[in-house]
Amino acid sequence: MLDQAIFDTPNYVIDIFPLQIPSQRSRAFFAAEKFFLQEPHLHLIRQKFARMIVMLGCYYDIVLEHNNQQQENPSPEIVFNTITNCKSNDYLAFFLPQQNCAITYSGDDLYMTLYNPDDTLANLFAQICGTEGLFLRR
Repeated sequence: MLDQAIFDTPNYVIDIFPLQIPSQRSRAFFAAEKFFLQEPHLHLIRQKFARMIVMLGCYYDIVLEHNNQQQENPSPEIVFNTITNCKSNDYLAFFLPQQNCAITYSGDDLYMTLYNPDDTLANLFAQICGTEGLFLRR
């Protein structure tokens, strides 16, 4: 199991939106969110998330935690299938043990969260996000 204290550390959001949506635009945001949570859009977003984790695995060891089971350095196919076939009530955690950080994804969200990255990892992940047309923001 992951050290739960890691979730009390500084974090970043890996998002389809470059900035947090202003509260006065919440109606437009909820309409867009409803749109993106439908297929085929949700599957396409999950594919982006999956490719990002696969890329990250080329630089760091990754431990996937899903359904109370852990898998060290899962294959790209396992990462891709786990994320893209995620159910709305699924929760995934990708732990980078050497970096003492984690990335989480909940199946009913349009974002992932990166916890406790150092500057090097945050910069690398920002570049990886860019390759997928996504954004890393605090």
